Amino acid sequence: VVQRRQKDAAWRQDSDAQRGAAEVLEALTAAPPSEQSKYARQVVQILKDFPEKAVIQHKGCLAIEAICRAQKGNAAQVQAAGAVPAILTALEEHRRVRQLQKAALG
Repeated sequence: VVQRRQKDAAWRQDSDAQRGAAEVLEALTAAPPSEQSKYARQVVQILKDFPEKAVIQHKGCLAIEAICRAQKGNAAQVQAAGAVPAILTALEEHRRVRQLQKAALG
């Protein structure tokens, strides 16, 4: 268990992992609206994986908003994927980051 936690902590600090997560979130917002909802769980997982990274949290909140606005019914899928607690964590963790606050409250 300790090794797993150490490995997870090291991965979260890995700049390549962070860059990859940010690229996934950016690509999602450019995906066709009919395709976006299937990425809800992935976006939520990225938010959970990098809670201390404001840039990733900001991009994740923008991606969640894009998914919700893409098609009717997507908001329910995003909520079911666990987005609300992840967004609340981002809001709490990054109180002074205006862009993130604005995106999270979209």
